[in-house]
Amino acid sequence: MGLLLEGKWTDNEPIELKRSGQNIRFSGGFKNFISKKNLDFKPEDGRYLLYVNHTCPWSHLVIIARLLKNLQSTIGIVYLDSTMGPKSWRFTEKAPDPEIKAHHLFELYTHSDNKYTGRVTIPVLWDIQNKTIVNNNSSDILYMFETEFNQANEKRYFFYSKNYQSEEKKLDDFISKRINDGIYKCLLSQNNSEKKIAERNFHRALVKLDSILEGKKYLLGNNPTVPDWKFFVTLVRFDLVYSELFLKKTILLKSFNNLQTYLKTLLNYDQIASTINFHEMTMGYYRTLGKTEDSKKIMNFIDKINKES
Repeated sequence: MGLLLEGKWTDNEPIELKRSGQNIRFSGGFKNFISKKNLDFKPEDGRYLLYVNHTCPWSHLVIIARLLKNLQSTIGIVYLDSTMGPKSWRFTEKAPDPEIKAHHLFELYTHSDNKYTGRVTIPVLWDIQNKTIVNNNSSDILYMFETEFNQANEKRYFFYSKNYQSEEKKLDDFISKRINDGIYKCLLSQNNSEKKIAERNFHRALVKLDSILEGKKYLLGNNPTVPDWKFFVTLVRFDLVYSELFLKKTILLKSFNNLQTYLKTLLNYDQIASTINFHEMTMGYYRTLGKTEDSKKIMNFIDKINKES
């Protein structure tokens, strides 16, 4: 897959930085924080850009945050190609980079830190004024949108309950590790034994969340909060992508009592459906993983979904 090593792109990944079923996340990255108290990164209209695409679930999370916090006129957005290339995410002719005229996302990384070591991931929150990356962690970006830009939100939607209690935090962490990361452990496992363990753990996580949803509309309370949206970005990709490509249909949403209804409820919430491009979301995975021979079947499935939604 490749990464940056001391600011240079390399396809020869050091073993300690290789992604596997045991090592999904890289601990590095950009950790700046927008705050009214931060003189370097203040919350200002039109100052920041989101770099995302339709494939990545972590990108989808911040696209949802931008929508529900009513920040479309405050935070700009740039969509990269939905297919990952030899040098990770890239720009397209239809949507070129407006900032430094980069061809690949890694160029923004090295522009921000010419000695950067690590993976080139999205989402990226970019500071137009300082020409640098602020942060590339979806949870951090969502939290900034919630806490630092909340006054721009006339609808007053809140991702976190007024008192972010231990139950909510535990569920947030559980979904991040066992669902969002867990499905990728199923893909990246190095052998059959490791893969079986990953699939079993992922299935158990789905069973637990399905039981929590029994008789409930959302995981916690009367409104969807962060755990719901983190779960949603995996569920909405499940039947089209993860079950087909990662799990060989060993797990299906229809085998659970509550997950399909829950997914439809979130899909119909506010304007959430507008954050999804099913074609780009799905074909991005199939093209990246070299599975385009199934594209006709998938396109028929997508057409059916679009007609039903």
